[in-house]
Amino acid sequence: MEMSEHFDKITFHYVPRDKNQMVDALGTLSSMLQVNKGQEMTIHVQHQSKIAYYQWLDRDEVEANDKPWYHDIKNYLEKGVYPKGVTKNDKRTLRRLTTSFFLSGVVLYKRSIDSMLLCCVDNHKAKGIMEEVYEGTFGTHANWHALACKILRVGYYWTKMELHC
Repeated sequence: MEMSEHFDKITFHYVPRDKNQMVDALGTLSSMLQVNKGQEMTIHVQHQSKIAYYQWLDRDEVEANDKPWYHDIKNYLEKGVYPKGVTKNDKRTLRRLTTSFFLSGVVLYKRSIDSMLLCCVDNHKAKGIMEEVYEGTFGTHANWHALACKILRVGYYWTKMELHC
């Protein structure tokens, strides 16, 4: 308020957090960086043609070779076979990992901490779910954490959910 003495008139406007995405992003960024006192840092803001989670999904689809992220888990639960060329340690890891998954027909579910079954989805379906929860009937327009929590409550799961949201 010391600066207010140098102005004739000051007006404050409340802008809800969900309507001020740039400030929300800068606030998140500031909590992730450690800057020493007196150190200056330049931040370049670049506007993208696509929303960030679409860019992540597009990149993941190229890397995945058209197999969903849960392919090996589902294959192990269905047939009891390991992927080709895996080590003994990889086999043990896959066995431990599959204990938190449940196969019902052709649909794979992950058991959450509270024993809720979450339907496992691939990147293509994840894109539609995020779009529906973020923009559609749910109309949240929330930050990434709230969006991920809402998707979990609705009953969907994929491994890179936090990165995509």
